[in-house]
Amino acid sequence: MKSDKEFVLFELGCKTKSDVDTVEQNYKYNLDIAEKLKARNTDLQTEYRTEKSNYIKIKNNIMPENISAVQEERTETQSDGIRQIRKELEYIYKNKFDDDIFSEAQTSVNDDLGEKPLRKSLVRQIEQGKQQQKTIFCKHRNHEYER
Repeated sequence: MKSDKEFVLFELGCKTKSDVDTVEQNYKYNLDIAEKLKARNTDLQTEYRTEKSNYIKIKNNIMPENISAVQEERTETQSDGIRQIRKELEYIYKNKFDDDIFSEAQTSVNDDLGEKPLRKSLVRQIEQGKQQQKTIFCKHRNHEYER
C-alpha cells in the first residue's frame, strides 16, 4: 500500500504528500487557462471567417483592368506583413518559434483565400528593390548637399 502511495506521488511529481495541494492548484489553474484558450480560439476563428469573407468580397469587386496593379500592391504589402509578423513571433516565442508551423499557416491562409503563395525569390526581389531605392535616395540626397 505504501509503495502504491509513493508511486502515485511520484507520478504527480510530488516528493511529499503536502506537494499534492500544489499539484491540485496547478491542475485547476491549467484547466482555467485551457478554457480561456478555447474561448480565445473560438473568437479568433470567428474573426478569421469574417475577415476572409470580407477579403473575398473585395477581391471579387476589383475591376478586371486593375487586377494586376492590385495584385502587385498586395504582394508587396503581404511580404512586409509576413516579415513583421515573423519578427514579432520570434520575439515572443524566442527559440520555440517554429518556421515550419509558420509556413504551414501561411499555406493554409493562401489556400483559404485562393491565392498563390509568395515565392521566396519574389520576396527577395521586392526587398532588393526597396534597398536599391533607399541607396539611390541616399546618393541623391548626398549629391544635393555637395552643391
